[in-house]
Amino acid sequence: MAQPNPYAPPQAVESPAGASVHAAAYGESYVPLGWRTPVAAALVLASVVVDAGADLVQLSIGEALQQHVRAGDPDLVDAMIITLAGLVSLTVSIGAWIFVGVWLHRAARNLRGLGRFGMRFSPAACVGWYFVPIANLWKPVQAMSEIWRASDPAADQGSWLTGSRGTPLLAVWWSAWLLSSFVALGTLATLGQPIAAARVGLTAKAFLGVAAVALVLLMRGVASRQARAGARPPAA
Repeated sequence: MAQPNPYAPPQAVESPAGASVHAAAYGESYVPLGWRTPVAAALVLASVVVDAGADLVQLSIGEALQQHVRAGDPDLVDAMIITLAGLVSLTVSIGAWIFVGVWLHRAARNLRGLGRFGMRFSPAACVGWYFVPIANLWKPVQAMSEIWRASDPAADQGSWLTGSRGTPLLAVWWSAWLLSSFVALGTLATLGQPIAAARVGLTAKAFLGVAAVALVLLMRGVASRQARAGARPPAA
């Protein structure tokens, strides 16, 4: 077996820092987030609008429907409208969760494709922490912060750990998301009170709307940062 020449120039070794598409030490390649960003962003915003619409439907006809039910003469049309609004809201929300998860997974994989190292969150963990009780109060925002910082186009390899900063959008997004979730818990105290439940829901949607806009800006920012990082020529 031929012995490597220690004096040969390192032509066979590619720097893991910034090429448009290359396999880094992780065995990953950078793939532009492309369509994932606008699709996920559209579904995130649509989920807030549709969910608020369902609350407005409940607010407008929920009380009348309940009175009809108590009188033994339920209005089937109103019941179908409320049910349909709820189903549409659920469908769009599930779609938003799916595509945001797809976006997160690809964005985290791209960090490996860009040659970054030192990340604490795997692509699967960036998605999975949302579904772990208690830990989902802080782990997801830590993962998004890591994605943002490691996507810094000015960073090389592990320099993002000390040289890259976060963004105020992270605090806005996560604080509004938590406030929305806590307010939404108030609907548990309004069972059997459709008007009160709808009002609590609309209050939660106000915070959720802020969180949705901040998340969309974060996703667009990460996509832009990774695109610029991927366009950099390999380091010498």
